[in-house]
Amino acid sequence: MNLTPWHERSATLEEERQFKKLITLHDLTHLWVQAISGPSDTTSLKIERMPKITLRQNLWLLEKARLDELLTELNTLVGEQNVSDFLTELYETIWLIQLSTLENAFTETKDPSVLTNLLKNAAWSHGKKIAESEWVNLNATNLKQAYDAFLETHIDGLSGFLLGRASPTELDFYWVKSPYRNAALNTSPQIEMLASLHSEWVRGFFYGLSRKIQLSSKLITSAETQWINFTLLLTY
Repeated sequence: MNLTPWHERSATLEEERQFKKLITLHDLTHLWVQAISGPSDTTSLKIERMPKITLRQNLWLLEKARLDELLTELNTLVGEQNVSDFLTELYETIWLIQLSTLENAFTETKDPSVLTNLLKNAAWSHGKKIAESEWVNLNATNLKQAYDAFLETHIDGLSGFLLGRASPTELDFYWVKSPYRNAALNTSPQIEMLASLHSEWVRGFFYGLSRKIQLSSKLITSAETQWINFTLLLTY
């Protein structure tokens, strides 16, 4: 008989879901690399060129981190490490890899505007693909349901976003855990680009849910902090 308490089993399921979200986040990095260097370039993310990354314990996993390749259970991958610590480390490392990838790319490019367009298109397309594959049967003309689906999908989930005004045709929400709020990221010259690309991902996600949803975003700055405001509009 399985005597594991029900709340521990639920926590394990949540950790598995969070791990899959992390791999989805890292898949976006792979798409950026492909956009930069072309699909024929199968090299990894040049981790050795990323001196900011000090969380090296699990970098081996990220070098080949795709869901269809990681068939091992999360507990096996973690080994003796605490699962929560493992997921936190992976989360922080993926963000650092994404930022360092952008820093390297914009240092080397001869045409920043072309590179920006390539990266934004990759981010938008990835968000659209995720929405279309995971939420096929959603009634996305209901903005609250669309927003709930987004929270269910995004790596930061319910704790990372704050709901503002909400009506049947307009909904505001705020990304309170955006890269601007991460002290390990926000001093980089590419922090604005990183936030912009993830805003494009959000835009692509809601477009994938419904062609009737339009999204706009803007950076809100106060004396104490910064966050990103998104507005959903339902069109007919």
